[in-house]
Amino acid sequence: MSMWGRRGPDQSAGAEKADPLPRRAPVTPQPPPREADAPVAQPRSERTAEPRAQQNSVIGKTVKFRGTIDSQEDIDVHGLIEGKISIPKNRLLIGTNGEVHAEIEARSLLLRGTLHGKVNVHERIEIKKEGRLEGNLISKRLVVEDGAVFCGTSEVKGRDGDPVVSRAASAETPAAASATKAAKPAPSGPALVRPAKA
Repeated sequence: MSMWGRRGPDQSAGAEKADPLPRRAPVTPQPPPREADAPVAQPRSERTAEPRAQQNSVIGKTVKFRGTIDSQEDIDVHGLIEGKISIPKNRLLIGTNGEVHAEIEARSLLLRGTLHGKVNVHERIEIKKEGRLEGNLISKRLVVEDGAVFCGTSEVKGRDGDPVVSRAASAETPAAASATKAAKPAPSGPALVRPAKA
């Protein structure tokens, strides 16, 4: 190094090689997004329509209801209902644990439990083998499985609404009747014998 603080040729070459600060690429500012680039919400009519789930109300096993039910949905009954059920455009299902004491108007009825009351069904009543119906019913179609119990009166109507078949005191089906007889206990105690007349 010279007296005046100048660098020699070797020192200036070393200084050029060592660069303490790394160089960064220049940052170019991005323009704000235009309105045309922004996502556009599709109208409701153009969106993919999801399938609509069937409307259905469920009365659970532990539910006890007293009153009037007026609904636009199908109803599944697995608990106790007392009163009135009005669903003229929908289906009523009474499960094996369901018990209904009510006046009923429905489009169709599937009975697996117990039903007591007056029933008006516009299309079809089906009583399964484990079902029991006691009361009066009106419908266009009546299906009673072997083993089901039906006690009361039935009126089956034609398409024009006029009664086609009307019968009273419909009894148990053969299988249910035989099961009922088998369940009755035998009489106990001494037999009563009447003496024959001379």
